[in-house]
Amino acid sequence: MYEISIEGKLRYASIKIEQVTNELPGILFLPHWHHQMEFYRMLEGEMMLTIIDETVHVKSGDIVVVNPNEVHSAERITASVSFVLYQIDLFSLTDNLADIQQKFLNHMFHQRRYFLKRDPVLSTRALPFLMTVEAGWRAGNVEAVESATRLMLVELLRQVKTKYPDQGAYKTYKHTLSQLKPTVSLMTFRYQERITLDILAEMTKVSAIHYSRLFKGVMHYTPIDFLNQVRIAKARQLLLTTELSVGEIAFQTGLRDSNYFSRFFKHYNQMTPTAFRKKYRIS
Repeated sequence: MYEISIEGKLRYASIKIEQVTNELPGILFLPHWHHQMEFYRMLEGEMMLTIIDETVHVKSGDIVVVNPNEVHSAERITASVSFVLYQIDLFSLTDNLADIQQKFLNHMFHQRRYFLKRDPVLSTRALPFLMTVEAGWRAGNVEAVESATRLMLVELLRQVKTKYPDQGAYKTYKHTLSQLKPTVSLMTFRYQERITLDILAEMTKVSAIHYSRLFKGVMHYTPIDFLNQVRIAKARQLLLTTELSVGEIAFQTGLRDSNYFSRFFKHYNQMTPTAFRKKYRIS
């Protein structure tokens, strides 16, 4: 039901790999962004991956890239999905410029602002490299993992790249993300607190109307619906991994009243919390 790490641990590698399998109803993951680059290699099932304003239909065998600082989210199409996620920290990977590959990557990503296109060619070109990266990960070989990752990115940038078309628009987009980041963090990690639109707008130092427009423009949710989805995701996790009562889970997710929580949960999951726990929990 949940994320399963691929065998092998690399404490200091600039790439992390995990296999994700999900059979639960609802959104696969909510809109978010980070400075790492990600590759999704689909193993089974189908999902819709939304990246900024582009929605990509991802099916078994596909490989899709998410460049750094691109807001992305996903919904399942099939009842179950399974994919391998490769997360690459480009800053870590390019911090030592003694190597010609690292110089090239630093120039492309950090100076010229090139990024990888979501193109069918990418799947064909990336697969053998990702398999090599994964083999190094399983063997616990940091140098092999990072060397294969650099080689992959160099080759892909030579063949499947494009430049940010409008540097002004890109700077505006990144500025908006920086504006929203404190409120997204509040809703993601302190969802049990009382959070209102006015509180979120005040944190961003704009009006509530302007904040709502900014938020929905990049996250594709209203702020309150995003908060509701965060609370529902946490409620599902607690139902499946703890012995807490429905009332206790209601309190821990910031919804307080168990009757309201049950109605709220059913609205998003088409079943009560108790029915959800009975159907999906693995004893």
